[in-house]
Amino acid sequence: MAQIRTGMGWLRIRDRGREMGIDCAGIREARLERADSGAPGRERIMDLLKGRKIRSTPHRVAVAQALFSRPQHLTADEVLAKVNGGPRRISRPTVYNTLNLLVRRGLVRELVIDPERRIFDGNLEEHHHLYDPATGTLTDLPVSAVTLDDSVMEAHPEGCGFDVVIRLRRRAD
Repeated sequence: MAQIRTGMGWLRIRDRGREMGIDCAGIREARLERADSGAPGRERIMDLLKGRKIRSTPHRVAVAQALFSRPQHLTADEVLAKVNGGPRRISRPTVYNTLNLLVRRGLVRELVIDPERRIFDGNLEEHHHLYDPATGTLTDLPVSAVTLDDSVMEAHPEGCGFDVVIRLRRRAD
């Protein structure tokens, strides 16, 4: 089942006997490279925030740095642990509020893996995801690795983007 997030919410698409055109060759190794090879510094983070009309407070910069330090997928609690690893303490509500602000302003993508698990992705490149529930691993997939049927694209409102999360299923032996 693929989940597509549109401006109107989440759509779930079930494969009704037709292949959805997913090219699995090389998926295990498929990772998007960041346009910028290193982690963005404090000044770059502040510029990103300013560009989205977000006031740069020390707490917001710390949360953004935790997400943009390397390509990764983090829960809010993982971000909280990262930002509180140093001398400064940031409250849980501040982290959640900052993450929600970053999502609303388009700096971070929010992925709903299941109803109880929200993941935040700082990779701003267009991409999709492969989720392995057995290991909890979420892997970036290039857009070219996923091809959707025209009927799926027609159901997609004009001008809206979408995210595809492919959930792996283990075969029974």
